[in-house]
Amino acid sequence: MKKLTVILFLLFLSSCASQTQYGKCVGLDGDKDPKLIYKVSTRNALLSILTIETIITPILYIKDYIFCPIGLKPETKE
Repeated sequence: MKKLTVILFLLFLSSCASQTQYGKCVGLDGDKDPKLIYKVSTRNALLSILTIETIITPILYIKDYIFCPIGLKPETKE
């Protein structure tokens, strides 16, 4: 059972979303591109919750990969 838990944990860690087709994910203090729409990555938020006991892993997810671009902002004519 412990081997299965370790394997599942490693699969979760390897599946973190760090990039989409629109660009790289950014953290809380990251520079967001004003031309893109960002959304909180559900996968990375869930992984942060699941790995809360490791302390460092959730901090890294939130600091580096919590907001992922999902599309381009529509052009507005002013």
